[in-house]
Amino acid sequence: MWETNFNIFPKHTGMNEIRVKLKGSMYKFLYFNISAIFISIFLKIYIFAQKWRVRVSISFSLFHSEHLASRSEDCGEVLFLPLKMTSYYDIDDILAEEEMVPAVFLQTANEVGIFDCADDTNKVEAGTHVEMPFWLAQELYVRQAVSIKVPPYFDTKAKTRNEIGADAAHVDLRSLCPYFYDFGCKIARLIGEKTIGPLLLVAFRTRYREVLIKAHTAASIVAPKHLSLLTKEETKLYEAGQSSTAAFKKWRMGGPRLQKASVLGRKRKPVE
Repeated sequence: MWETNFNIFPKHTGMNEIRVKLKGSMYKFLYFNISAIFISIFLKIYIFAQKWRVRVSISFSLFHSEHLASRSEDCGEVLFLPLKMTSYYDIDDILAEEEMVPAVFLQTANEVGIFDCADDTNKVEAGTHVEMPFWLAQELYVRQAVSIKVPPYFDTKAKTRNEIGADAAHVDLRSLCPYFYDFGCKIARLIGEKTIGPLLLVAFRTRYREVLIKAHTAASIVAPKHLSLLTKEETKLYEAGQSSTAAFKKWRMGGPRLQKASVLGRKRKPVE
């Protein structure tokens, strides 16, 4: 289990701190008001592991745009937790499961002619290669009706891995998968692909810094071109970073530090 401790800085600084402790490993984050988005992405990528042998120490300071990370060398296996049901009210989670995955039918399936509209038999023979949405594939996979292949952009031989390793900040992840991180965690848990987790971490760790730097420096009126390269999760980070920067600049420009409560301005009615 993991524990969290929150230390809230004075409100005018816009800075918060969170410490996440997982099996003896402590994670400390300093941030503006983007905590919920960042923490959710980070935990999805690495803290869904069932077995931890890798100790990671990360410190983020958005005040100075610093990013320091160190990782011990005693790396072990990363095993994934069983499948987690989609959040009923989370639209992004639902859309992430709409991503198509390649699959092969292990058994003949009847009344599924939707996969081949030209087939009058209205069935799919065993060994047929199809693409289906993840939400359907995972149900059939659990029932051992299909086998699922890793999507091309997660494949160990795909050039996407080399591009991420060389310069992750300029890779067009949105064109590959709008929900690259969420979907990557889901497919890795389902099929037990151990190479996807480290890939997601490398991509997010590199691109996170670039996203926040651009969010703090780019003009808020004109949408920069690099937004077309960001995934849905990264776009939320960018927008939250711009919002936090605008709030911080507004505070620095001055203005009332204290606000008078509306109840203090009311006059008591005379007692008759």
